[in-house]
Amino acid sequence: MKAYLISLFFVILFLGCKKNDIEKIQFSSQNRSNFHFSDSLISNYTRFNKSNNKIFKSISDDGVYLYSWQERNPETIEFIVISDSEIETGHSMYYFILNKSNEVISYQHIANYGREGTYVFDLRSQLIGNDTLILTFEQTEWWDLENNKEYSNPIIKQKQIKTMLIDRDNTFRKM
Repeated sequence: MKAYLISLFFVILFLGCKKNDIEKIQFSSQNRSNFHFSDSLISNYTRFNKSNNKIFKSISDDGVYLYSWQERNPETIEFIVISDSEIETGHSMYYFILNKSNEVISYQHIANYGREGTYVFDLRSQLIGNDTLILTFEQTEWWDLENNKEYSNPIIKQKQIKTMLIDRDNTFRKM
């Protein structure tokens, strides 16, 4: 009877433990420094593990795909996720920084790929060193409405480069 009660205690203890659904082993890659949507990534990201953790509600109601576990700072939990709201914004990538209690410190939109009408929108970024994120945005006109065909040389309408720093408090800040 005593062994039964001890076993029952451990089963209840085990079932009562809240499992964190964000773990390093679930991510498809590690320590990425270049963030963009290649044709291969667009074709394959839906095969990655998916999470519906409540911390992602601000970017997606349908959950996110776990892309890259980042080991930039041993004092934090950091990772990249992919959200696919193709109807609104296309494919998006976000860099999350959490404290050791799994609370969000900050997150940043770091990559995006989408089409609307005759335009392609492409946001890419690169992590340089331990604290600098360079973001490049291009808006490209790819369809010739007048001749109803794809341009052989797409026209870049807008290009911006923005630099972000990851501060000592682990938040993203524009330079």
